[in-house]
Amino acid sequence: KPGDTVEAGQVIAEIETDKSVLEFEAIQAGVIGEILVAAGTQEVKVDAVIATLLEPGEDASAQSATPAEVAAPAAARGDHKPVEVSRTDGRVKASPSARRLAREAGVDIATLTGTGPRGRIVAADVRAATESAAAPVTVASSELPAGEFEDVEQTVLQKTMARRMAESKATVPHLYAAIDIHVDELLARRKALKSAGGSATLNDYVVRAVALALRDTPDMNVQYLDGVVRRFRDADVAVAVAGDGGLVTPIVRAANTRSVNQISAEISELAALAGKKRLRPEQYEGGTFTVSNVGMFGVTQSWPIINTPQAGILGVGRAEPTPVVDDGALRLSTVMKVTLAADHRCIDGGIVGAFLGSLKGYLEQPERL
Repeated sequence: KPGDTVEAGQVIAEIETDKSVLEFEAIQAGVIGEILVAAGTQEVKVDAVIATLLEPGEDASAQSATPAEVAAPAAARGDHKPVEVSRTDGRVKASPSARRLAREAGVDIATLTGTGPRGRIVAADVRAATESAAAPVTVASSELPAGEFEDVEQTVLQKTMARRMAESKATVPHLYAAIDIHVDELLARRKALKSAGGSATLNDYVVRAVALALRDTPDMNVQYLDGVVRRFRDADVAVAVAGDGGLVTPIVRAANTRSVNQISAEISELAALAGKKRLRPEQYEGGTFTVSNVGMFGVTQSWPIINTPQAGILGVGRAEPTPVVDDGALRLSTVMKVTLAADHRCIDGGIVGAFLGSLKGYLEQPERL
């Protein structure tokens, strides 16, 4: 709150990004002057000033009559930028941010009552005035009577997902290909290892197999950059995790160099952090490929949308007993259908076929994992 004394390194705010909640620390010791962005405000731009910080012992009221610059932390950043504090113009005392907000909202600042030091008008006063003057907006359907529906505000994560998925589908030509994988041996091997104390899931094996298939098919482990194809050395596999308020995709870095047990432990840790919204940006930014497993929800097949700027995503369906014909004889096999979506600007059918063939080989011969 304004007037609070803070120490350098002290956590003074939490900033919710689309995928995580980050702690924001005071850059230096001082006294909180003015709060420019109220708690709970959405869509705050990066580099926006969120508060002013006074030097220890500096009087905030004295600054209202004298132009000065104070340190201002920037949202979600460690930048240290100056902002001019309020001054009197002979008619009304108001901070620059209050004047700007009043000008944008068409509010006569002279009609407002200030709650800042010595009656200075601050940004919160302008916001309060505009909010009280605004008429409530209702969205009604002419076809449904009141009470038949409910409008639910999307979370920051859901809004970001909606925008990115629409952009991906509209701008990236998706090449889809599906293949059936017989996982009887893999399930038997997993069961034996589990009885011996192992904890790896079927999805952990899929992530390991994807990483090795990307290593074998380097032309699949790429990104398209307007006429340039960037090929990556390691397979940084993003794993879709259902969290509170939407999907997040934490990343297993260099999964091609990790064992199944190492991948399993890392995915468990990342999923736990995602559930608490405590992922750090480096744990979910980047990635060269995504695995989206909907089989755990009973879905047999999905057609996923590419997580740009990546060029590929694998949708994994449920493994279920299926009648198959083998050398003219009918038998029952556990089949898992996987569907690949690839960026057709840089990946063609030959690359897709090689990748899926390699993936199938690893999962049907689990000793290779």
